[in-house]
Amino acid sequence: MLLHSTKEAIKIGLSLTIAISLTFLLGWEKPWWSAITIIAMSANETYGHSIKLASDRLAGTMAGAFAAVVLVSFFAQERFLFLTTLILFAGLATFMSFNQRYGYTVRISFYVCALVCAMGAFDDISSINLIILRLQETFLGVIVYSLVFGLIWPDTTQGHFFALQNKILNCLEEKASQLSQKMSAEDVLKISDELQQVIPQIAKMKTILDLPLNGSHQLKHQLEKWRTITISSYEITLKLTEIADQLTNTQTDLTKRETDLAQITQQLTILKLAVKSDESQTVASPSAASGMS
Repeated sequence: MLLHSTKEAIKIGLSLTIAISLTFLLGWEKPWWSAITIIAMSANETYGHSIKLASDRLAGTMAGAFAAVVLVSFFAQERFLFLTTLILFAGLATFMSFNQRYGYTVRISFYVCALVCAMGAFDDISSINLIILRLQETFLGVIVYSLVFGLIWPDTTQGHFFALQNKILNCLEEKASQLSQKMSAEDVLKISDELQQVIPQIAKMKTILDLPLNGSHQLKHQLEKWRTITISSYEITLKLTEIADQLTNTQTDLTKRETDLAQITQQLTILKLAVKSDESQTVASPSAASGMS
């Protein structure tokens, strides 16, 4: 049985080999552009993240190509206006790079714009040919990556989400059990710190639900359900953190704490059953389909 990292390395190597070979076969120049696209897509946590990056990269490439055409067409003979516009574009890209949703797209658009302007030698025909080549290479990288990673040892966004969800629910269940027992102040502080570390994991779940969910049928068709579970996990984490903070207070109402922990345990049981039922459906679907055939 191969390790996950080994499988990923094989898929990346195969994708690069296919993309570069196709580039040479088609007679395209600059085969490293398709390779860079594949490397950028593979440096993501899930397949959904990669598809999101691919769409942003394509959008940025087209926007940068359009900006380059405008600059070369109108300011090729005006050095001051050309440099001023390019610097303003660079400033916009730097400012927007901190935007979580559009930052990558704007950065890529500036890179492509500067690249086309520099390599196109301010010539309309050369710039257009360079833009077409860039788009071809980018599309080729996206297509090859999608096919290889979608067909060979596919690692779906859905599977990653369920694994992360189970990890979080198990962690919350463990912390609820620990908080119901008598413990020292140091142990309580440790639990509080561990609960704080759960919050970024829940934020990661929310990010996954905002990604393209093609192939993740359970997530795509029950999106509101999983968003509700994510919100519930966050609320339970905050409640457990509040209980942990209250334990440092000697005047804590023990009856209320036990009641709250019992309710939290019940909520966690319901959430785990919901996740488990959907995982069972996901596993059962292929076998059912094969039985019908």
